[in-house]
Amino acid sequence: MAMTSACWGLVGCVAVATLGCAGQHAESLTPTRIRVSVGLKGGYFDAIGQALAETLRAEEQNYSVDVQTTSGAVGSIEAIEHGQSDCGYSYANIAYEAFASRPPDAPASLKQLRSVALVQISPLYFLVGHQSSVRSVADLRGRAVAFGLPESGTFRAAMMVLKAYGLGPQDIRIREESFRDSFASIQQGALDGMFILSGQPSDGVARAAGGGARIVPLVGPEIDRLREQYPFFRPSLIAAGTYPAQDTAVKTVGVETLLLCREDLDAGQVRRVTRAWFIALNRLVNDGLMSEAVSPKVASAVPIPLHSGAADYYRARQLLPE
Repeated sequence: MAMTSACWGLVGCVAVATLGCAGQHAESLTPTRIRVSVGLKGGYFDAIGQALAETLRAEEQNYSVDVQTTSGAVGSIEAIEHGQSDCGYSYANIAYEAFASRPPDAPASLKQLRSVALVQISPLYFLVGHQSSVRSVADLRGRAVAFGLPESGTFRAAMMVLKAYGLGPQDIRIREESFRDSFASIQQGALDGMFILSGQPSDGVARAAGGGARIVPLVGPEIDRLREQYPFFRPSLIAAGTYPAQDTAVKTVGVETLLLCREDLDAGQVRRVTRAWFIALNRLVNDGLMSEAVSPKVASAVPIPLHSGAADYYRARQLLPE
């Protein structure tokens, strides 16, 4: 979902307008502590969560924002559900699975989850070493593959992709390790392939590509069937020149990133978080730290219900989908 100049004109207008509104019609909220879960330290969610926290703190000096790391996208959702966090970032596939049904490792559906905004379509990167003979996911049979830890969004998305190619855990050698270690292993030739679901651009992918790693497309009839079965997989394009030695565009699939909160969080707090997010988003895009971001006009088109405070924000600005 590439951003046009018109869309970002809207973001700018929203940011300016909302800052003005904040000055003229400040919400009568008692300053309080808010906790934002961001997955692993130094990761994609951590970067955008820090931007949100900075914006929230700037609005009110004594407004306390704690950025909390978790075990991954699944851990962030569970922290919100169980009251250990107030807001956080995760992926649409995990959020929908958690809200509408049951994650395999959870005793019940997580009904406290509510949406604040769609954030970005995060590409699923399939990386191999520069001398690797792997040209497709089908070539991974019997090889060493890494895709993070079981509580990561990448792990679950990659397992679905492997299944689409007729591969299961018994058909590959799974390396459960940190993404930092996997990037190093790919560059050293000690790993046959790795997957990572991350925002674009990704510092880790850039370093790996600079060290000779190659991004393999995720296209073809297997991927088409995958998208039919799981609509939360969206087409994604990694534009030519996004990463070192990447001379051509790479087609892949991606998953939407969500900003989430807990249902019982005060509506005024959530309006404040929603407003601050779009201000932070505007800065992230202008600074080149985020692309493929979702504009405020469509950010409310979420797979699980909006929090009433976020819905109020969109409704006041006529940004709810018709």
